[in-house]
Amino acid sequence: MQRTTKDPKVGLVLGVIVFTLTACGSTSGAVGSPSSADSQSLSGSRSSNSSQSTSPAATHSSVAKTDLLDGTWQSDPFTAVDVDATVRPQFSGSAVDAWERMHGCSPKPGQTWVQILHFAGGQLVISSAVNGGPAREGWTGSYVVQDSDTFKAGGDQLYITVDFKIKGDRLFTDLIKDDFPDHTPWSDAQDGAGASKLNGVVGKPLADTMCAVEIYETTPFTRIG
Repeated sequence: MQRTTKDPKVGLVLGVIVFTLTACGSTSGAVGSPSSADSQSLSGSRSSNSSQSTSPAATHSSVAKTDLLDGTWQSDPFTAVDVDATVRPQFSGSAVDAWERMHGCSPKPGQTWVQILHFAGGQLVISSAVNGGPAREGWTGSYVVQDSDTFKAGGDQLYITVDFKIKGDRLFTDLIKDDFPDHTPWSDAQDGAGASKLNGVVGKPLADTMCAVEIYETTPFTRIG
């Protein structure tokens, strides 16, 4: 499944599918924040355009001194088994089975992932690294810290709400809500060969919610920058 536009309405699941098809590596370690080259190497990640990012950035500048999220955070290493243990109790078995077969934002068997959250200037970049390889951007959008333990993220709409707690250099996150706005059916032409088989089993909003649970609930994060 592959998209060729950085549309802020493209969900987390589509935003990282290209990454899962191309990323590789050999050894683990801190991978750091994503580079601009990584950003350009992927298609289908959701990104705010310049006019959309102005307001969140302005908001960020006014609260920069109190934005505890500002910086780069890296997850603990995790595998498909860890993701399944996190996601399966929260959704129907058939939906989880279909979602996992997509490998959109879930490691394939034999892979070990780390994910990186980079918060800066009102922009959130989520990247992933496979088996210690380079971090590759999977999703880019805007974020706003609502209060001392909640932030919202998204594109046109800040439709993802996340609870967070910081203890020392550790960040613990938990998805509160994902109101993904795209309810259109899956299309083989737009979303990749075989995507239409998901219709009636896993809609785009549900797939996006599962990806958000995977990102924010599988492991805590450690500040690396």
